[in-house]
Amino acid sequence: MAYHSLVQDRRREVHARVVTGLELQNDASLGEHVEMLAHHAARGQLWQKAAAYCHDAGRRLSDRSAYRQAAETLEQALEAISRLPEERATLERGLDVRLDLTIVSREIS
Repeated sequence: MAYHSLVQDRRREVHARVVTGLELQNDASLGEHVEMLAHHAARGQLWQKAAAYCHDAGRRLSDRSAYRQAAETLEQALEAISRLPEERATLERGLDVRLDLTIVSREIS
């Protein structure tokens, strides 16, 4: 049991480091890497960043008509949001994500 948790902790740490590395590269290119940032932020349990990056990535995927991927990514944003304190900004982001998810879901149907 202890070994398994060490492996999980190490993986989470690696994902968090990838996010930090990508963020340090260049602010101008963050948009190009938002899907990768979303992936690593969620797996690194960087919940605030995961909420933001997953939301942005979901919108980008929707803009490219990748609706199923967009829905999955927006669901990840909601999962990250559920782990954050209930503050006004968090609740507002949750509403925005749900609205985007509703729009994407209509495109899938």
